[in-house]
Amino acid sequence: MRYKYLWTAVAVIFAVTGIIAAVRSVQLNHQYPVPRNVMVSENTPAEKNGCAITVTDSVLEPLADDMEDLPVGEPIYMVKASLRIENISDYDSSIYLTDFGLQSDIWYNQMSRHETTVLNPELESAVITLHPGESEEIVLPFMIYWDRGMEEMAKQLMAGEADLDLVITQYPVKRFCRLSY
Repeated sequence: MRYKYLWTAVAVIFAVTGIIAAVRSVQLNHQYPVPRNVMVSENTPAEKNGCAITVTDSVLEPLADDMEDLPVGEPIYMVKASLRIENISDYDSSIYLTDFGLQSDIWYNQMSRHETTVLNPELESAVITLHPGESEEIVLPFMIYWDRGMEEMAKQLMAGEADLDLVITQYPVKRFCRLSY
């Protein structure tokens, strides 16, 4: 009997944690299309594991011509960010490509693993190891998916009437390059 309240408290904590995780999942997966004209601005090199990381170019590629009949979850845009990674330390350094993400004020999206291997066939894994002074250029693709409630925002973006800033991040949430139009 004396553990009755303890088990109730544990059950309540698990329930609240599950609800919070579900709400965050919905918030993180709620995505909006981005404008077609993307330019790199505020590009301050990030440093991680002794490597300097700079975005050299960014291209926005529409994947869907007509968004009227698209099912939820279909990719509508791909942002291709060209990155230059340079080892500026005196030791071998590794960068994990899965640490990179693209985010707006509303959603966050990691890079597309499949498209990364398509765009960078020379990559053998999602880890780049560089010797001192070595550098490598790669293209990281980020998919943006169609979601319910996006119709009005999509129309505004297509007409060039909406502002939307995107930020390339590197885990643990280090913003280092803003993409805008």
